Amino acid sequence: GVCRMGYVVATITHRSFRNGHKAPAFLQDTKTAIRFLRKNADKFNIDPDRVCFWGTSSGGNTAMLVALTGDDPKYKTEEYAEYSDSVKIAIECFGPSDFLRLFSKVIEMPEYAHGFEDFVGGKLSEHKDLLAEMSPLHRIEKGKKYPPMLLIHGDADELVPYEQSEIMFKALIENGNDAEMIRITNAPHEDSFWSPALHSEIADFIKRKL
Repeated sequence: GVCRMGYVVATITHRSFRNGHKAPAFLQDTKTAIRFLRKNADKFNIDPDRVCFWGTSSGGNTAMLVALTGDDPKYKTEEYAEYSDSVKIAIECFGPSDFLRLFSKVIEMPEYAHGFEDFVGGKLSEHKDLLAEMSPLHRIEKGKKYPPMLLIHGDADELVPYEQSEIMFKALIENGNDAEMIRITNAPHEDSFWSPALHSEIADFIKRKL
């Protein structure tokens, strides 16, 4: 749909904790991909000043982190280092914003906790600093201006609780940032979450903010 509207769309891949690459490898790779696209802007007919990052679930977490950490040297690799990895707007769908808040729930679910341990590369109790670092909610700096963000979440999500987007939205607004949120009534994680109406709302946000 967005391609027909005249936007260039790129789908990226990155190292995953599921393959033994703990955080923040995924964020470093994501930012490298953004810089690669800027380097090849002419080739792909990209406007390097108008870049939107859109992600769902773990990608939603990534989208928020990308928006909050533009050009942060901590996550910048040598590849295409002369280019920016910042974005103009970000869209996240049902992504975790606060891993520390999820921590207590995860501990009670061994099969869920195992994935989180792979994410941080060890016992969760010993890597709370990394959990906080990868939690967008804890990356908001008082008074700092961030790109406009659209947060979307279903209130029947059983994998990533609805409150994860809600608390992030409230924190951004309280910090004076440009943020919008859409609550999808009775929507789960994926599946019936999506609809033509939602696609239209997302397209409208991109058109207004990008």
